[in-house]
Amino acid sequence: MTTSIQVTFDCADPDRLARFWADVLGYQVQPPPPGFASWPEFLKAKGIPEHEQPVASAIVDPAGAGHAATSGVSRRGSAPRRCGR
Repeated sequence: MTTSIQVTFDCADPDRLARFWADVLGYQVQPPPPGFASWPEFLKAKGIPEHEQPVASAIVDPAGAGHAATSGVSRRGSAPRRCGR
């Protein structure tokens, strides 16, 4: 039996971190839903104001066999949380 997991990283530059892990794992950055050119366009169509849109990026296994990972900060303009010192 297999278990599916999702890993989320809180970071200052979600796109950069997602591209790094996509390259390392052979994954791809998750594209926006069909019919949308970008994630901000999708979120706007769903009625989410820009100031409330999350800043995030996700990677997925192109074969559909691996795990997904996301990275982000909670809202545009918010400072990322820092762990440790």
